[in-house]
Amino acid sequence: MRQFATADAVLLSEDHGVRQNLAFLKSLIPALYRAGVSSIAMEFGGVEQQAELDRLVTGPRYDETVARNLMFRYDSGWPLRDYWDVYRAAWAFNQTLPSGARPFRILNLTYRLAWEEMGGPMTPATARRVFHEGPVDPYRARLIQQEVLDKGDKTLAFVGWPHAITRFKLPLYDYNAPGFVRWESRNLGHVLHAENPGRIRSVILHAPFASADGMGLVQPARGVLEQAFASHGAPCAFDLHGPAGDLHDASAHAVGDPGFTMRDFADGYIILDRLGNLEGCELDMAYVTPATFDDARRRFPRELRAQPRTLEEYWASARAFVDIRRRYASVMT
Repeated sequence: MRQFATADAVLLSEDHGVRQNLAFLKSLIPALYRAGVSSIAMEFGGVEQQAELDRLVTGPRYDETVARNLMFRYDSGWPLRDYWDVYRAAWAFNQTLPSGARPFRILNLTYRLAWEEMGGPMTPATARRVFHEGPVDPYRARLIQQEVLDKGDKTLAFVGWPHAITRFKLPLYDYNAPGFVRWESRNLGHVLHAENPGRIRSVILHAPFASADGMGLVQPARGVLEQAFASHGAPCAFDLHGPAGDLHDASAHAVGDPGFTMRDFADGYIILDRLGNLEGCELDMAYVTPATFDDARRRFPRELRAQPRTLEEYWASARAFVDIRRRYASVMT
């Protein structure tokens, strides 16, 4: 909570699908509220369902079917129960508040992407149909600005790491750029940081980094943080403006900058457990059924994932995604 002493929005980054990350997020709600933070802003969730979600987390009775349907209507390819179980945690906390107190809110950050309009390779014309409200991260930044910052409120945004970075510019290969590296600075955190200097922080939940050669994964800070956790033996957090920030990192983040350190990447770093102990989220087998598969397949996000041909293929892909031991096998110690 120290970050909120001087910040109005903290972007907490996750590697998607890790059970411990969602459990940690849910556990933070009471402390966030005491610190004057009125919401968790979540990458996964559609603004079209915001009013219905507000009713769910403030109502007298929690309805898991409503929660599941809210996520399904946003992303038919996301059967990870832990994500919409954050709604239950917010509802349960709101039940403890006295009458008339301001409720804790879950703020959806993304509009529903029209994947059914893709119909071929991703081109600018296709993207205008799928991303019909415009580029996603500037959209999310405007939403946080309007719904939180402009109102004098505070929020914890739970997003994938590329969206959480603020000062760090993402190095991308560009055959026309000097040194063949182009520096990307238009993500969610970049936009918020530029518009609200001094008010935005970036905190990273422990996960592997992509390797500099693009061939796999590596441990952050050349494994030093993982070793520190092993000796400490309990969840720990590091202020990357302190000594931990001096640690050198040789991952894909350091491409184009041989002196890159963890301080250059973010403001804070949290280790909940060693990479080898992290587990995948729970799959909800009621999320997609034979009766709903055709609709799920039609709207399935497929820029990075293959559209499933059968229900069996859908679940095989989902099980592979939450198989964290397989995903992290190359960096386990």
